[in-house]
Amino acid sequence: MRYLLLVTLFFLPLQFSYALDQNITAQGRVITPISISFPSGNTVNFGIINAGSSNSAVRVNGAVRSLISGDAQLITGGTISGLGFSISGQTGQAASVQITPSTLSGPGSAMSIVIGSYTPTCTLNCNYQIPVDLQIPAGQTPGSYSGTITITANYQ
Repeated sequence: MRYLLLVTLFFLPLQFSYALDQNITAQGRVITPISISFPSGNTVNFGIINAGSSNSAVRVNGAVRSLISGDAQLITGGTISGLGFSISGQTGQAASVQITPSTLSGPGSAMSIVIGSYTPTCTLNCNYQIPVDLQIPAGQTPGSYSGTITITANYQ
């Protein structure tokens, strides 16, 4: 004889009510925006140059201009100004500085700009005076040339 046993189990959901509120503190700090200023103006100017018969390089550092290679002639007159700037912001904060030159374009071949050595980080507030070289091809076409130098400063 066989028996069929039917077993039914009932599970009743048990509900526990447990709530906990916990507060935490949220904080933030807003600091002084970083800025770049140019105490002597925002133009690097190599002055008046007579291109030579060989490739030449002219350096400006502050208000001083010098021929560092080649036979170009540095002509008296015109404005001479180097790359000088200040980075300011929240005192004691570290900042990174990047300088990206372009070329000088004009009626002749483009002329390269070479940025001299500088420290790429500073603890604000910082002042920079950086030598800049202009590479002049032999026999460069006379005329006015211009380009840009981009200075980027960011908090670290």
